[in-house]
Amino acid sequence: MRARLLRTGLLAAGLTVALPASAQQPDAALQAKLKTQIETAVAAEADSRTPGAFVFSSKPSKATENGSHFLRLGAGKQLVAVACEAPCDVDIFLAGRGDEVSGNDVSSAATPVIRFVTGRSVEAMLNVRMSSCEAPSGCSYPVGQFYAK
Repeated sequence: MRARLLRTGLLAAGLTVALPASAQQPDAALQAKLKTQIETAVAAEADSRTPGAFVFSSKPSKATENGSHFLRLGAGKQLVAVACEAPCDVDIFLAGRGDEVSGNDVSSAATPVIRFVTGRSVEAMLNVRMSSCEAPSGCSYPVGQFYAK
C-alpha cells in the first residue's frame, strides 16, 4: 500500500513541515512526479493508515545551496524523505533539541530517507544540502514526512 501524502504542511496526526507563506509551488505535473518518487521510496515502510505531510522547498535550490525546514514530529517511528526535480546530489540531516532525535542520509540514493523513533513529540530541523543540480535554474525539492509501520 502506498502512503497518502497531503499538499498541506499541518496534519491532525501531529506531523508538521513548515513552508514560508511566500513560497511558490512548482507546477502540478512536477508536484505529482516528485510525490510519486517519495511515495515509492517509502511505500514499504510508511503506515498507510496515517496520512503524511508533503511540502515543496520554498524556492529552487542551486547547487551548493542549503535549505532548512522546521519539523514537528509526533511520538513513534517516523520517516523523512526528500526528492529532487532534476538529477542532483542531495544529503539530508535531521537534528532535534538535545539528543531527542537525529539522523542523516548522505548516500547516493535519488531519494534520501531518514528513519528514526521518538518517545514523545519533538521539534526538529531538517537541513538539506545540495552539492549538485543539473537544472540550470536550480532544483526544487519536496520534503515528505510519514509515520512508519
